[in-house]
Amino acid sequence: MINVGTGYRLDQLQVTARISTSTPERSQDLGDNNASASIDVLRPNVYVDATGPSRIVAQGSVFWYVLDYGNLYRSRPALTRAAEQVILRATLPDEVRYAGADRAPGR
Repeated sequence: MINVGTGYRLDQLQVTARISTSTPERSQDLGDNNASASIDVLRPNVYVDATGPSRIVAQGSVFWYVLDYGNLYRSRPALTRAAEQVILRATLPDEVRYAGADRAPGR
């Protein structure tokens, strides 16, 4: 079993194995002492995109701040698996008050 850590960034993992021995071996049998395999790495690929006003907002005004999020792998969708226990947290400055959303925040 191989555990691919969170820092692994490639879409494929190349695994190579070699058996060696100190006992004599027939030279014609040496070719089967090596094996390799390439396997696809499946992982979630969560993204978030934040957009807001394109100009300065006046004090006391209301404006929309849009968060778009999901789990997407644009070039190879077959390599994307479900993302589990993902938390999206938007932190507002102290001077800004949350007024509402099209989709209410959840836990």
